[in-house]
Amino acid sequence: MERNKLYYRAPEGNCGDFIPFYWDGVYHLYHIFGTNWRHITTTDFVNFEELGVTIEGSGAGTRDEAVFTGCVLEHDGLFHMFYCGHCNDLVPLEVIMHATSTDLHNWTKDPDFCLQADFDRYATFAFRDAFVFFNNEADEFWMLITAAINENRAKRWGATVIATSKDLKNWTLGDPIYAPYQYDTHECPDMFKMGDKWYLVFSEYTRWWETKYRVSDSPYGPWEIPANDTFDGRTIYAAKTVSNGERRFLVGWVCHKTDENDKNKYMWGGNLIIHEIIQASDGTLNVKPVSEVLDIFTKPVAIAASDSFGGNWKCENGKYIGESEGFSTLKLGTAGEDALYKAKIKIKPGSLSAGLVFRASYPVFDKWCMLKIEQKRGQIYFDSFFKFFDDVFFDEVRPITIPEDNVYDLKIITSGSIFSVYVNDEVALSGRSYSFRDGDFGLFTENGSAEFYDISVLESNI
Repeated sequence: MERNKLYYRAPEGNCGDFIPFYWDGVYHLYHIFGTNWRHITTTDFVNFEELGVTIEGSGAGTRDEAVFTGCVLEHDGLFHMFYCGHCNDLVPLEVIMHATSTDLHNWTKDPDFCLQADFDRYATFAFRDAFVFFNNEADEFWMLITAAINENRAKRWGATVIATSKDLKNWTLGDPIYAPYQYDTHECPDMFKMGDKWYLVFSEYTRWWETKYRVSDSPYGPWEIPANDTFDGRTIYAAKTVSNGERRFLVGWVCHKTDENDKNKYMWGGNLIIHEIIQASDGTLNVKPVSEVLDIFTKPVAIAASDSFGGNWKCENGKYIGESEGFSTLKLGTAGEDALYKAKIKIKPGSLSAGLVFRASYPVFDKWCMLKIEQKRGQIYFDSFFKFFDDVFFDEVRPITIPEDNVYDLKIITSGSIFSVYVNDEVALSGRSYSFRDGDFGLFTENGSAEFYDISVLESNI
């Protein structure tokens, strides 16, 4: 079983939903493992301390037989955890429960607290993922809850419900704050204010796994859907945010494939993945790599043009220029599995695509991964040799905004089986490549031409 150097995974296996909390310079990244919460901490998203199980289920048949996703917050010198108590043998299936701590690791369950759905309005099978924060504008605590409207709207009953409280003890269950009749569920909700905008984050699996967000001028809505309403591709799920007061980060997991085999399906749970969230001038949200992560890549890899096929390549004034009627590629070097690839790419209008080749084998080219900037289609796309012959169930693809100058600032981080792509510090695309871990890297063009410059490859120092 892979233990990734950069993208954390528990020693025992894949991590489930992460519940991030920042306190006194430390990020506490609780996460679901089995029926319990595990606890790790970090100050830089690179080095992690494993503290083990922090709260666990109470045993077969109990109200919290399984302890599932929730939140952590501080109030009046005491830390509070609100979590989902789940039991398949009880009705309702899920309730919100409470525990307290003085040290953020040892928790005392509150036997008198149990918040459950109003069954006249909400279904018995969904009432989980509490997210609690103090809403200064409302002067009260808000609890966002994953719920389902008690109507016969199969797979469209998902709702984000609000409960309110003045003291974290007594709660009033309110109406949905977002229930668009579009999704089966709104899992792992999160809400925050950045600048003068409010953001509602949730994850849904109605068609495929995605973490989405909505934006509003008010915490009460109405909630606007941005043109690009996700942070990453379909391999990232259950992502929530955490802030240190100056920066905000998206914390989720990148799913694994069965038997760690590229030919198999993506499955629930996997490795920790983190992006930094940036607010654009129009109020939409972009993501970029975490600078502390970029800083671990310090070992330069030699770059020199060598093998090529399928087109014309030349180097002028520090730029590589490629042109082809079909596919053409140029080898530049060889790198290990933990690497940072950077390049700026200017794609000629009308060209189909251009991008970087990595984890490849020149000159035979019998293994390769590619990040394709498909300018003509307005998207980025991860492609790989194994996709030629097998059903991979879905593609790793993301829409992008075409810059006016047609220049793309591309970064690719690879570590173990995982890759994360960033374009113009706006869009991310992550996924897996189990079959190909290291190898040659280079450039490519497809049905057009492109200029490549400011190219560098750095290997990790950890």
